[in-house]
Amino acid sequence: MNTNINATTATDSTAQEILDKLKTVDGAGSGLDADLVQGKDVYSTISNPNLLINGDFQVWQRGESFTATSKVFNFYTADRWILRYPNGRIEKVLSGLPLFKYAARFTNTGTTNDYNVLHYNMENTAELAGSPLTLSFYIRGTDGKTVITTLGSANYSINITKQWTKHVCSIGSVAFGEHFRRGVAFNTLNQNFAANEYFEIAAVKIELGNTATPYVPRSYGEELALCKRYYEKIDRYDGLFCEMAGMIISNMRFSDKRTVPKISFTDSDGKQRYIDYYPSDGNWLKLKTSDSDARTDAFQFQLLNRSDISAKPAVGHIVARNLEFDAEIY
Repeated sequence: MNTNINATTATDSTAQEILDKLKTVDGAGSGLDADLVQGKDVYSTISNPNLLINGDFQVWQRGESFTATSKVFNFYTADRWILRYPNGRIEKVLSGLPLFKYAARFTNTGTTNDYNVLHYNMENTAELAGSPLTLSFYIRGTDGKTVITTLGSANYSINITKQWTKHVCSIGSVAFGEHFRRGVAFNTLNQNFAANEYFEIAAVKIELGNTATPYVPRSYGEELALCKRYYEKIDRYDGLFCEMAGMIISNMRFSDKRTVPKISFTDSDGKQRYIDYYPSDGNWLKLKTSDSDARTDAFQFQLLNRSDISAKPAVGHIVARNLEFDAEIY
């Protein structure tokens, strides 16, 4: 097979000649390789890291649809995204955008002018305070409505239509506050959202600097791993326990969290919280959450001086169902 490729040495072409050849492929002003080699618009073409996790709403460990029937102060939905004062429904939907498969859709189910806030709590606000930041996102929804977007203490009124529109909001020196002033938020306060009127957001990005650069999606696996630093849900854990100094102990490892998580165990009916403990006699016993010890990456089940244990076996099987490890920012 003839490939018709001639081997050359580094001295065959000058740098300018190589650049001229690139231009013949890309075309002048294409914004591709030739222009990058020239250094044209490099800052606006290379993508800055996104300071948000799950900005494209890939990960929904808690479920993919939530309806709030009464006002609640904190209500996490998609990973890292929280609803405050909700009276509506939020759900994972297909965006139809070419690079961003999913979006978050909020639908008002209450009365006009209900105060609904979907926002993201940032962890490193102290380090970012005073820095220039740029927020970019796609939004669409009920024609003619306005969504108030906040970046720290700054407010922006965003007019929406049924078509996806990209918006960019920059601030020269960001100042953060409490609650939804601790990051980015989208809210419908005093915007006359009637029942069943909605908005959708996708590809939300916050970056350092005053220029919006392209949103580069992470893989689902990478996004999920980042989310698990704040929250993790495990449907079932099977492990072994052993007797040690009069206690029955089983150690469970999970993804490292930003702080020691709040741990809950919810039965399938949503009423009881316990861990099943299966001793050698075949009888299931309930281990309360108080009989435990946790750190940021491990959890230890302990049974000590329990009156419902007639004889502590040396080893056995322990099963935990519907475990939630919550290290979120509230």
